[in-house]
Amino acid sequence: DAAAAAAAGAAMAEVVAAARALPGPRVCVVGGRTGVGKTRVLHALRSRGEAVVDLEGLARHRGSAFGWVGTVEAGGGAQPSSEHFTNLLACEWRRLEARGEAKGGGGRGW
Repeated sequence: DAAAAAAAGAAMAEVVAAARALPGPRVCVVGGRTGVGKTRVLHALRSRGEAVVDLEGLARHRGSAFGWVGTVEAGGGAQPSSEHFTNLLACEWRRLEARGEAKGGGGRGW
């Protein structure tokens, strides 16, 4: 509904403003129960030019509510192993670093 979308947009704007007010590199974790719109928030942040790492997307996690949806049997990709997920996350972080949107280790802080 339009009112819920407007409220979510306002809440997201508040989160972005609060995060931008903090000095130095920052990480904002978007969490919540199933179906509250976490992925929509991440996509909206990305469309606004924010650096976003979608951990559930990298892990191809569908949650217990969706079971097999998105799996190989349903025509999607299988979940990566823990080791491969770690590699995917490192590659995504390096991609953000290359664009100047993230800072890694080496004394620069995470």
